[in-house]
Amino acid sequence: MTLRHRLVAHRRRRATKTPPDALGAALRMAAPALLHSPTMVRSKRKRCAGFSFMDLLIATALIAILYTTAIPRFAAMRGPYAARSAATQIASVFQAARMRAIATNSNIRLTYDSTANLYTMDRQTAGGWVTDVANTLPYGVGLSGVSGTPTFSRTGILNGTYTINVAAYGSTRTVTVNVLGKTTIS
Repeated sequence: MTLRHRLVAHRRRRATKTPPDALGAALRMAAPALLHSPTMVRSKRKRCAGFSFMDLLIATALIAILYTTAIPRFAAMRGPYAARSAATQIASVFQAARMRAIATNSNIRLTYDSTANLYTMDRQTAGGWVTDVANTLPYGVGLSGVSGTPTFSRTGILNGTYTINVAAYGSTRTVTVNVLGKTTIS
């Protein structure tokens, strides 16, 4: 035992006011085999803070298991979400076209190109039709049932009732627009 250890032990004994022989005897009688066993002797090496390699491997394995069980559920949710968001986008385009027709006091038509998955909002001028807005639908979304060209008059009246089917990844939504421009999604 070094001098430093003796001094620390002496200070502890004085603080507890227990005679050194009584404390030592009590420890030796309680568990003499544990006093010098490897489990009771502390390692001289300090324990480093952080994760071991095994901790890292176990965490990675758990994340991989959770990932493989969650992916099929995400794929199943993709279809309804994409169809719903695309249907909302189409309904918004019809509302925007109606408002633009009233605001600009001109006829506005909507056209859809199924090969490029592109829809445009065109304004009628004295020289013909001018494209004001051109957008694409999200990947995997297609429109069907678009018969004719929906055109809003200067007063915001549509030239007929239109029913547009929006399909995405096996899920379908229907957008219906009446002559007054009211849209419903089902």
